[in-house]
Amino acid sequence: MLVRTQRSGQCETHIMSTDVLIRQYGNVASLSLIAYDCFITWDQEIQYVWRSSRWWIKLSFFTARYLALAAQIVNVVHSTPVVLEHMNGNCLAWFRAQVASILLLLGNMELIMMIRVCALYDKNRIIRLCLLSWFFVSRVINIWIFIVIPPNMRANIFCLCRHTVKESNQLGAVVFGAINVFGIQCFLWALTYQRYRYIVRPGLPDNPILRLVMRQNSWAFLVLSGALLSILPYSVSIRRVGLVISCTLTCTLSVLSCRLILNLRSFKNAVDESHDVVLSTIVDSIELESQHSTE
Repeated sequence: MLVRTQRSGQCETHIMSTDVLIRQYGNVASLSLIAYDCFITWDQEIQYVWRSSRWWIKLSFFTARYLALAAQIVNVVHSTPVVLEHMNGNCLAWFRAQVASILLLLGNMELIMMIRVCALYDKNRIIRLCLLSWFFVSRVINIWIFIVIPPNMRANIFCLCRHTVKESNQLGAVVFGAINVFGIQCFLWALTYQRYRYIVRPGLPDNPILRLVMRQNSWAFLVLSGALLSILPYSVSIRRVGLVISCTLTCTLSVLSCRLILNLRSFKNAVDESHDVVLSTIVDSIELESQHSTE
C-alpha cells in the first residue's frame, strides 16, 4: 500500500512537472511568433501605421501588437519555475491578467472588423446600429466572463488548474462567450459576402478593395473560429488543454489584428502611388467612415 502511494505521488509530481514545461514552452513559442511577426513587418508598421495613419488606427495597432507582446512577456516570466515558487499558489492576479488581455485583444479585433464592414455598407444606419449594439453587448458578456472565470480557476501551487471547465462551474460562461464570438464572426462574414456578391458581378468593374476585405475577413473567420472550435470541446473535460489556451488565443488575435490593419494600409499606399483616383477615393472613404464610427 505504501509503495502504491509513493508511486502515485511520484507519477503526479512527474505529470505536474511536465505540465509546467508544456505551459512554459507554449508561452515562449507564442512570444517568439509575435516577436517574429513584429520583426518581419517592422518596416510596414513604421511606414503605414506610425507615419501616415489616423490616431484610432495607431491606437488599435498598438493594442493588437504591444499589449499582446507585453501579455506574453508576463506569461513567460510567471510560468518559469523560479517565479512560481515565489508566487506560492497566489495565481488570481495572473489569471485575471491573462483573461483581461485576451478579452481586450478580442474586442479590438472585433471593432476593426465591424468598422470595415460598416464602411462597406456606406453609412447604412441599420447595419451601424446593429453592429454597435452587438459590440457593446459583447463587452458586457466579456465583463461577466472576467468576473466569473478567474476566481473559479482552482489551481495548485504551480498555478496549474486542478479542475476542468465543467468541474469548476464555468461551463456556461465559457460556452456562451464562445458562441457569441462565433456568432459575431459568422455575421460579419455574411455581411461581407453579401456585399461582395452584390458588387463583384460579371460585367461590372472590378473592386480590389472589396476583394481584399472579403479575403481578410474570411481568413479571420476561419482562423479564429477554428481555434475556438478546436480548443473548446477539449477544455470542457481535459485539464491539460488549459495550459495552451491563453498563449494560443493571444498570439492568434494579435497576428490577425495586425495583419488586418497592415494589409489595408499597404493597399492604400499602393493605390496612392499608382495615382488611381477611383480606388484612392474608395479607400479614403472607408477610413473616413471608420473615423466617424469611432467618434
